[in-house]
Amino acid sequence: MAHIGKGMGMKLLAWSRTKPHVVDEPGIEFTSDLGYLLAKSDIIMVALPFTPATKGLLNKKSVEKIKDNTIIVNVARAEVMEKELYGTLQNRLCSDVISDLKYVVRHNTS
Repeated sequence: MAHIGKGMGMKLLAWSRTKPHVVDEPGIEFTSDLGYLLAKSDIIMVALPFTPATKGLLNKKSVEKIKDNTIIVNVARAEVMEKELYGTLQNRLCSDVISDLKYVVRHNTS
C-alpha cells in the first residue's frame, strides 16, 4: 500500500507497535508515537494482527487525536478498534470508516 500511496504523491507516515525502525525507505517517515500518526494523517490504514495486545488499540483516548474528515481503513480485525468507536467516528469525526463486516459504518451524506 505504501508504494501505491507514494505513486499518488502522498506523504507517508508509518508506525509499528513492535519494531522501532520498521521503515528504511526514502519517502516514508517513521514515528514511534501512534498519537502523532493519528493527529497528522488524513487517511489511516490499520494493518496489524489481532492479538490480546492489539484488542482495542484504537480507543476513545487515541481517537481524540484524529483530525476531522479522516478516512480510516481497518484491514485488521474490527476488534482492534473499540466497538463503541465505530458510531462515535461516524457521528463526530470521520468521513468514512472501512472495516470488516462485523461493524458497518457509513458516513451520513444527507
